[in-house]
Amino acid sequence: MAKNDAYIKTLDRAYRILGIRSHSVAELTEKLLKKEDDTEIVEQVIRELRERRYLDDASFASEFIESTLRRRPIGRFLLLQKLKQKGIAEDVLQDALDRRYPAEREQELAAELVSKKAGILAARGKNTPEALGRFLGSRGFPTQLIWEIIRDEGMIAGNEYE
Repeated sequence: MAKNDAYIKTLDRAYRILGIRSHSVAELTEKLLKKEDDTEIVEQVIRELRERRYLDDASFASEFIESTLRRRPIGRFLLLQKLKQKGIAEDVLQDALDRRYPAEREQELAAELVSKKAGILAARGKNTPEALGRFLGSRGFPTQLIWEIIRDEGMIAGNEYE
């Protein structure tokens, strides 16, 4: 196959992949390299997609944060880890987190989750600070924030868990 044909085929594959959902540069590069051995062609395709703004890690990180928080709210730490796994550079992901998910929003989401989960646990007879703490911890919320919110909900007094 001619180099030009391989380029067109790889570019077409990239458009199909991006048509399904956004990807980071690292994710798309990895997927394309599974089908195309010529790294030069893949780099050329990635370069063109970036120039045409079909591929942008900053936009991807922002979209990923928003969609994740809409579907299944998680803490900043867990979100940071997920973005790192997708190959987003540290400075890009920190900027996206600071803009899209400030600490105040994390606190609001954690408080909303506690309110919802407390009702579910109460119906099961398991509405304890520990159960709520484990739940929020599994979602990547920081321990200090978890206990502050549980304390604000009136489930524990003072420094009981500090």
